[in-house]
Amino acid sequence: MVGVGGVALVVTALVAGGAGDRADERGICVDRTTDTRLADEDLLESVGYALAYAAVGIVVLGVGYAALDLLTPGHLGKHIMAGSLNAAIVAASGILGLGFIVWAAIWHHAEASFGEALSWTIVFGLLGVVIQAVAFRLVDLVMPDDLAATAMEKAFHPATLVAASTQLSVSLIVVACIS
Repeated sequence: MVGVGGVALVVTALVAGGAGDRADERGICVDRTTDTRLADEDLLESVGYALAYAAVGIVVLGVGYAALDLLTPGHLGKHIMAGSLNAAIVAASGILGLGFIVWAAIWHHAEASFGEALSWTIVFGLLGVVIQAVAFRLVDLVMPDDLAATAMEKAFHPATLVAASTQLSVSLIVVACIS
């Protein structure tokens, strides 16, 4: 004859087993993350994901920076290092915007398979680069002076804030489209 404790142990083990957890010898449900071996495996797996996402993010940010460098006269990095606040503002806003896009793609697809989530991150990250470049060029075309050249001047110019806000705004539009 099985006592009440034995039945409770069997029921707890069955329920816990179906949820990915397990029951200890007393029939108490134990979360699998408390199991050191499984926790270590989860940690290593998460570190691997973080490294992969970071690599993709860095590539997206680099491609975005390179695209902006192509849209502006001279070498963007040299203008920034020479003290151009305008160039730094435009570059920083583009990088921040793309960072938002990469974050949103990862965040919204974290529960999907790793390959699927990484694909969303790559696709939307590169889409963000293209949309930022098109938006920057369109604003440059409608401004009375050459915005790209103005953005490289050393002395601050308010038009830089227009370019920067455009970079951030179109990035937030892309973020809103990630579901």
